[in-house]
Amino acid sequence: MGCPKPLLPWGDVPLVRHVAQVFADGGASEIVVVVGCNADLVAAAVLGAQALRTTAPTAPTSPTPLLVVENPDWPLGMSSSAAAGARACRPDADAIMICPADLPMLRPSNIAALIGGFAALRRAHPRCKAAVASHLGVRGHPAIVSAELRPDLEHLGHGPLTLRHLVDSGMRLAGGLGLIEAGPECIAPDIDFPEDYERAKPRKDGV
Repeated sequence: MGCPKPLLPWGDVPLVRHVAQVFADGGASEIVVVVGCNADLVAAAVLGAQALRTTAPTAPTSPTPLLVVENPDWPLGMSSSAAAGARACRPDADAIMICPADLPMLRPSNIAALIGGFAALRRAHPRCKAAVASHLGVRGHPAIVSAELRPDLEHLGHGPLTLRHLVDSGMRLAGGLGLIEAGPECIAPDIDFPEDYERAKPRKDGV
């Protein structure tokens, strides 16, 4: 890639900063970015401004709080990073979204659809504790879990339970409900290789 993946240029900002802004514009009340490898470099890029300002109509009028936390267990994988992020979230959070940082095609409308869809699903099926953004029945990103699963989420990474298992178990509590239609960008490929980045770049002006 030539540099750490979260630092790849996306428009005028690093990739990780762009994705954080998408969540802020989509209505997230707080953004927690978990860093591992190259933690100092990525943290500096994320904290270019301490808060994410947005004019999106569905987002809060005040700046969205932005926090960077380091996951010393990052070699254990995404589940350990999800746990580190969950532990850093504010205590009164009623739900937590989890998403990799290499999904630049996500739009604020996708995030808003997941937040609204999960709230509606919980009202109709209170036993549902987790959901996943999807498109035409295909599972994508982000995932979202309710506060009831937070203790389990915070302890991922050091046992057999993975993030995927936790989300699936939360969905099974409501008979498997939990795929929330949120738009095609939710199932767009992530960026794992240089060619993925090059393919995505021509499309970024439409995000």
